[in-house]
Amino acid sequence: MGRAYLTRFAPPLVLLVAGLLVLARAGGEAVGTAVGLGLVGLAGVWLVSAVFYEVGRSEDRARAAERPPTRTAGDRRRSRWTRRP
Repeated sequence: MGRAYLTRFAPPLVLLVAGLLVLARAGGEAVGTAVGLGLVGLAGVWLVSAVFYEVGRSEDRARAAERPPTRTAGDRRRSRWTRRP
């Protein structure tokens, strides 16, 4: 777990906690309940998206590790015979 995980997962968790606090303080009021549920829903979508993003990145890293390294332009050998126009 590094800094990337923290920056990816901390904001939706803060939104989730804020939404739960708003729901707790709403006391049955319609506006407070709507705002709280909206924050919780947004946090849920954000968290699920972050999880899918992490799964995709890990699959990309695994695929890149399996693939042999590609040759760059500098690695190509030159032909012994030069072409003349």
